[in-house]
Amino acid sequence: SGGRWERCLVTVSNMTVVHYSCHAQASRAERAMKVPRQEWEGATLRNQSTKCNNLLPIRGPRSPAHMYSEYAERYWATLSQLGRHEGSRFRMVVHDVRLLLLRLASGASFALDSGGGSPLSNVKLLPYLVQMGYYCLGDPSTTTWRHANASFSQRSSRSAAPASAAGHGAGGVDGPDFNAVATLWFPERWREDRQQLLFSLVTAALRSCPPPAEGEALGEAEAVFRGGRAP
Repeated sequence: SGGRWERCLVTVSNMTVVHYSCHAQASRAERAMKVPRQEWEGATLRNQSTKCNNLLPIRGPRSPAHMYSEYAERYWATLSQLGRHEGSRFRMVVHDVRLLLLRLASGASFALDSGGGSPLSNVKLLPYLVQMGYYCLGDPSTTTWRHANASFSQRSSRSAAPASAAGHGAGGVDGPDFNAVATLWFPERWREDRQQLLFSLVTAALRSCPPPAEGEALGEAEAVFRGGRAP
């Protein structure tokens, strides 16, 4: 606000799976070419011409925890070169998943900026973003987990307040949709608060609806929900 320009970093994927050593070997070979290629320029060509600027690690059933941790740290180090982000890594992952689901729900294109990546390939990405979220969150003994759990409780309390008291907070960056997505990592919160979470989501959706047309009865369900439907 106030003329301040902000960017939002989001993840999209063409779901091209590559071993990190193969990527590194190809990058070395391309740098030694007569006309050298930069790392991500070559990666884009191998990614079906879809723009690429990072590698999200995937931990398989036989992958050692220390190896996943090493490549997860490389992922975040590369990400930090793209721009500054506020809050914890876990918060960033929650927003990443939130925005991915929002694109799916609204039918928005995943390829607008990257030149590739279908809805199906990005649905396949979801479990690995959740996996990264668990890595960033840690276990209940970590500061990140305790802070995330406490923040979730505070946001739930605010969203449970009457609409007049909640004010514009329900539409903030960490709004009802953020709270709902965060329950992927805190399933007990969904079991305990799902009614309030759903109520908050519907309330936020209705607030964003355009006013009813002249002569249209707001109390009719069709009129109330028409503006909130996804295209």
